[in-house]
Amino acid sequence: MTVVLIGEAEYKEFELLSDAIEDRGGEPVVWDTTDWPSDVPVTYDVGSDTVTVEREFRVEEVTAVFPWVHHIFHPALSRYADEFEEHGTESVFMIADQWRGVFRSLLGLFENHGATVFYPPGAQQYDDWKPLQLEQLAMAGVSVPDTVFTTDPDRVREFVAEHGEVVYKPVADSTRPNRLSESDLGDAPLDRLSNAPVQFQEYAPGDDVRAYFLDGEVVGASRYEIDDWTYKSVGRVDDAEPVDLREEVRRDVERAARVSPIRFGAVDLRVTDDEHALLEVNPGPRFAFHDLHGATDIAGVLADALVE
Repeated sequence: MTVVLIGEAEYKEFELLSDAIEDRGGEPVVWDTTDWPSDVPVTYDVGSDTVTVEREFRVEEVTAVFPWVHHIFHPALSRYADEFEEHGTESVFMIADQWRGVFRSLLGLFENHGATVFYPPGAQQYDDWKPLQLEQLAMAGVSVPDTVFTTDPDRVREFVAEHGEVVYKPVADSTRPNRLSESDLGDAPLDRLSNAPVQFQEYAPGDDVRAYFLDGEVVGASRYEIDDWTYKSVGRVDDAEPVDLREEVRRDVERAARVSPIRFGAVDLRVTDDEHALLEVNPGPRFAFHDLHGATDIAGVLADALVE
């Protein structure tokens, strides 16, 4: 059973998931995208039963594929910073699109041949659909904070006046969010909003909780800390512990999972003793530090799904 993992191999998740796959009798193969574009030969022969990524693979021998979607399909191109200077913006975007086109197609190819494929074409950029995502969650009865996406400074002022304190972040990026209150409005560069829409969300008090789901069910939940204010699980955490979700919280997470077009993901929440708010749903979520703190065993859960 050959299980292909695609992404930047320096992530600790690759090691944990590879070990878990081997423990279950599978053969993990990592396609490391850290240095792509590179001299690693990649060939997709249409109509053939083989593909080449450094070495030749028979299509039928690949039984499962797990791509870290942010490494391949995310629009952020910060990893190409040097190439922007050397080749220019248009060329870099074109280069990235060519690689994405091939690997989107490879996922579809393996899926068409019966492999278990996480994030097939059409589901790879779900976290970039934040306006639609939150609309769908609200329609499903999930508890989400009041949220607005806007380029209008007057609408921002109204929103902050209504809520007192809000969180803002890009519509389609994993950048850490920031807080904005009425006292900050005077210095806020609201005139720059016309450059691009920004997400503004009612601030939700409580503990940071990340709940993982697979096939519509919660498979692990972690209460975590990074520093004095996080609101988002990004990479290394300072502390994490397993948490039993209250029934109404679990119900909202599983509603969100069923609404989402992805098999596996994480829901970021703020939870108090008697209230909760679901902030967003993330495909390709980080889990290594939650696993390493003993709060979850997501590597094991994923390995079971990939090797079954």
